[in-house]
Amino acid sequence: MSTETARPSRSVESASVKATIKVLAPFFNQLKAAMAEVMRDAIGEVLPQIQHSMERVTKAATGRQAAREVVVHPDSKLELNPNNETAPMAIRPKEAAARLGISERLLWVMTNMKKIPHMRVGKAVLYPVDALREWLLEQAKQNVRTR
Repeated sequence: MSTETARPSRSVESASVKATIKVLAPFFNQLKAAMAEVMRDAIGEVLPQIQHSMERVTKAATGRQAAREVVVHPDSKLELNPNNETAPMAIRPKEAAARLGISERLLWVMTNMKKIPHMRVGKAVLYPVDALREWLLEQAKQNVRTR
């Protein structure tokens, strides 16, 4: 006597799988449509945020480029004339970095290492314009090689 159970033939298995697929196909199609709708909604919500972020980055990059251009422009508000009495005696970090043509991060590193003239007034860090001008000239002289 054999204790083995009889296995259905391959044709019966194939028919069973086909019947299951036939029953489940509409549910899969509904699931597929629902997933597509969820994805469209998610993309619809995220896309404006991405576009806004890209606009901010573009404006920031344009502003940095404009700041660099202003430094060399003779009619610029950033370009101080020593005889101009209305010009500020000291400037804030953002303007100092723009005038020097360096990043604010590099300016902070140099400030913390005490490599650039600066002063603190309360919590504010200021860069005296005349001291920056002199410092810059000294730096330029040190970098000139003599034969």
